[in-house]
Amino acid sequence: MTEKSGYQEEPGQVILAAIEGLIVDFAQRIRLLPRSYKRDLLFLRTRYELEGLGFLTNCLPHLDKVLLQSLESGTWTGTHFHFGFKVEKGRKTPRFLSCFFRLVFQACGCVTEDASLEAIRAIRQITAFASKLERPVGPWCKPFIDGFTSRVQSDAPVRCWDGRLKIARSFIDLVFKDFNPLDIVGKHGPGAVAEGLNQDQKLDHSSFSPEAAYWWDRNEFYTHPTLFKHPSLGPGHLASYPSRVVLVPKSSSSPRLIAAEMSGHAFLQGGLNEKLVKHIEKHWLTSGHVNFTDQSVNQQLAQRASQDLSYVTIDLSDASDLLRSSLVQELFRGELGVALSILRTKEVIVNGTIYRTSTFSTMGNGLTFPVMSIVLCSILVGAVLWKLGTGYAFSDSEFESDDALRPQYGALKEAMQGVYVYGDDLIVPTEHASCVLEALIDFGFKPNQKKCFATGFFRESCGADYYKGTNVRPVYIRKYPQRSLKRDAGRLSSTVACGNLLQNSGLIQASTVLLGSLKRVLPLGYSTSPYLCVHTDKDLMHILLDADQKKINVRWNRGLQRFEIRASRVKTRKRVRESSEAGRYFAALTRRLVDQTPFFDDGTRPSIKTGWMAVY
Repeated sequence: MTEKSGYQEEPGQVILAAIEGLIVDFAQRIRLLPRSYKRDLLFLRTRYELEGLGFLTNCLPHLDKVLLQSLESGTWTGTHFHFGFKVEKGRKTPRFLSCFFRLVFQACGCVTEDASLEAIRAIRQITAFASKLERPVGPWCKPFIDGFTSRVQSDAPVRCWDGRLKIARSFIDLVFKDFNPLDIVGKHGPGAVAEGLNQDQKLDHSSFSPEAAYWWDRNEFYTHPTLFKHPSLGPGHLASYPSRVVLVPKSSSSPRLIAAEMSGHAFLQGGLNEKLVKHIEKHWLTSGHVNFTDQSVNQQLAQRASQDLSYVTIDLSDASDLLRSSLVQELFRGELGVALSILRTKEVIVNGTIYRTSTFSTMGNGLTFPVMSIVLCSILVGAVLWKLGTGYAFSDSEFESDDALRPQYGALKEAMQGVYVYGDDLIVPTEHASCVLEALIDFGFKPNQKKCFATGFFRESCGADYYKGTNVRPVYIRKYPQRSLKRDAGRLSSTVACGNLLQNSGLIQASTVLLGSLKRVLPLGYSTSPYLCVHTDKDLMHILLDADQKKINVRWNRGLQRFEIRASRVKTRKRVRESSEAGRYFAALTRRLVDQTPFFDDGTRPSIKTGWMAVY
């Protein structure tokens, strides 16, 4: 049993009612009799009254995890699964939601050959609905902070110095043979920086370490009076700051830890990130296999693999924290290796304490995603070629010539055919699964065994879940339901979006509960409508008649020749621009478009505005 949480009771009641609506929606869809799920509704409300919202966000999602593991193994793996769920008499599955479990598992616990896809979707949607509910950061995050500092300081050696490392290094050499890390245009991203500057202040007050100033000042681009010759920059801007660890809400079970980098390094990381991404996505060896913006490649492969079992999907735990600096130094040579060494996360400050890191970088560093992706890809290729016995053909000279690398082109290209990488979401052919998992462990990574799928008909990659080719991913509620239109714009828009997703999935009762919890009645509209609305596919006249019935103001705009509805929308607040003219001149010289108005959007402070808006 879990302890009662300190969450607000009102949002908890709304989420409970929505889950009850989900049970009724799926039961009606599968055409079950009311008596078959009436006991489930009583059990759900009883447990909620005893344990609070923690039951919906922590206990209930464990059923979803056991279900996925059972689909992977082919038999129910929750024999010793407790959390207060009793086992149905004569069967191995829980008595809770037994009307759905019976359509998926036999009495002996084995998955039936014709398992109901609708029942699988029902169990997942009901149990995982509140699993990603964002929990405010607080004292409960301390164990996660301790785990983070332990991981980034860990000097655990990489246990793989055999031919697999040699192949991975040759792969990296080939991909970045003509890459120049000095020829970049810096870029400030939307994230926080160690100095606590906002988006506008970064243009005037960026700080650089001495080694970064020396290394990138040699680039011809900086002969312009910009970066280190910026009129407003003095000698005091050459300094080093540790990366500041920031906690942001992620889910009810764990926060997200991000290291805010020093502003100058973040500027250079953004520029190098942009060049790395373009280079990797266009290179003949990695194009279409290592992706940064298109998740559909991995999603389509996951759907295909859930039918023919041709691929396995692999997910890693804390991949960015386990990417060792020593491994990056071994794989990247030449100027790119030096650039990565300068811009890596060397120190982090947590609660006033500075920790030296042995990891390459953390979430928040602009280089984490591309470097981690290409390193993981090189490890997969090395593992596959080493297994096939062609690794002996790779030499290990310091700087390989084009002629020396040419015999390796065919082998590397062949090994890449079945390898697909998107961050830490990996896809490899089924026959290479064991050697790839072994290599990842030897290189210091930790495969998440609960999210690696190889033998069953379930596959998960890049936010897409498939069972036998059918999408069984649930809709998640991510923020507390918001009733008022004036208190929290983020929560309100999240509530409306979740309600519309449920409605689009045919889960009408659950959608009605969420959207009905709002104090104000929402008008109908389309997914492209600029205002908060309930989505519909009906024509314009139906929307206008519905608005009239709900006593929502409608008008004909003679000037624009269109119908308009008076409704609410989410709008980012305007803040007074604080950068100097020199700062904006600096941004213009770095070829970044700069808004010349005296205000700029602050995306972190959305608000609700009401006015006349077109339906489309």
